[in-house]
Amino acid sequence: MKNISLLILIFVFLGCKKNVKENLVSVNPETNQRDSINKKDNAIPKKHQVSYPINYIKIEPDSIKTDFKKDSINVNQSLWYDNIQLITGTIDNNKNGIHLIVLNSEGKILYKSKGQLDSWRYKPTLFKSNQNKRVIVINEIGAEESWGVDIQEYNNNVYREIGLLDIVALNEYEESLNVTPFIKVQGLKDSVLQFSFDQNSKIFDSESESTIQGNKLLYRFQNNKLRRVY
Repeated sequence: MKNISLLILIFVFLGCKKNVKENLVSVNPETNQRDSINKKDNAIPKKHQVSYPINYIKIEPDSIKTDFKKDSINVNQSLWYDNIQLITGTIDNNKNGIHLIVLNSEGKILYKSKGQLDSWRYKPTLFKSNQNKRVIVINEIGAEESWGVDIQEYNNNVYREIGLLDIVALNEYEESLNVTPFIKVQGLKDSVLQFSFDQNSKIFDSESESTIQGNKLLYRFQNNKLRRVY
């Protein structure tokens, strides 16, 4: 009987000791820290997600120079951005009008536009988002009044054409103005570009030969084509 009682006391003592040890481990700061680190190591990192639409905003070039001679080009304006140079000017004594010529950092021609014939200007404005390296270039063309905009893009050392919009903004006297300040550029999924217009702007669209409010006109660049959506 004494032996049984002794065994019971031993089991009770060992059980209490085990509970005390477990309690001590659970409140041990080092153990908590270790558990926290293990949970962190096992956690799956969240992937960076791009939120759409991507808004492109007007940016300033790194530098601008005007009215100088470069080789056979009479330069009206030259912009530098991200190691590329955008030159607007005339070539070979102005046979075909003003051109846009884009050079990389080594002076290699990435792009040369067609001559704009009677246009007096080819005025680039740069748009960029902080979510990618894509740069949208909207170039106004015209003479006494604006004629519309020619759109291109620069991305990963490639410069290419997006398309021409025969669209101008109108002032209160129905005179045509550069529409660039009224354009909103957005990126959609699958590299689609969207061009909408300020809702307060009055716009003449020569494609439909009509004058409409800006918020009733929308274009998208998709599958390498610039199309009017509505």
